[in-house]
Amino acid sequence: MPTTRQVGFLRGINVGGHNRIAMGDLRALVTDLGYADVTTHLQSGNVLYTTKLAPTKAAAEISAAIEATLGLTIPVVCRTGKELAATVAHDPMGSLAHDPARYLIVFLDKVPTAEALDRLAAVDAGTDVLTLIDRDLYIWMPDSIHKSKISAALGRNVLKVTWTGRNWNTVTKVAELLSA
Repeated sequence: MPTTRQVGFLRGINVGGHNRIAMGDLRALVTDLGYADVTTHLQSGNVLYTTKLAPTKAAAEISAAIEATLGLTIPVVCRTGKELAATVAHDPMGSLAHDPARYLIVFLDKVPTAEALDRLAAVDAGTDVLTLIDRDLYIWMPDSIHKSKISAALGRNVLKVTWTGRNWNTVTKVAELLSA
């Protein structure tokens, strides 16, 4: 595989004092794995880097290194710059989602099974609107992420995949940083 610019999205770090990882430590850890041009964006675990590894292999390697080095079990989902640019370009909620803080992209490590999608479809979405495109679940949560029944269902891992979410502001900024 040729060298690609990628992002690793870590799930559930630095939230409410749990799973604390300093971004300097994360940069050092990913650099020590042999990745180049390592930077981070925000404290929520967005690490940008250059590697020859496929995103799935990078995700597994970063997650394993975090566990071995920091003793934390942290799921990681990775995307190439090209994949993240496609996520932004596909934006099915552009005319609907007017508050980017309530517009969430959930990055999945693989496409969910038909049974998993049926479980998600059975959840009362309330005012939430969602669209799945490949491994990206776009969710407009007009009443807030904290009140969302879809968000709660994802927390119960109704899809049975590794996932993590970022709001639209973060997604578009990371895509911009990857393309620079």
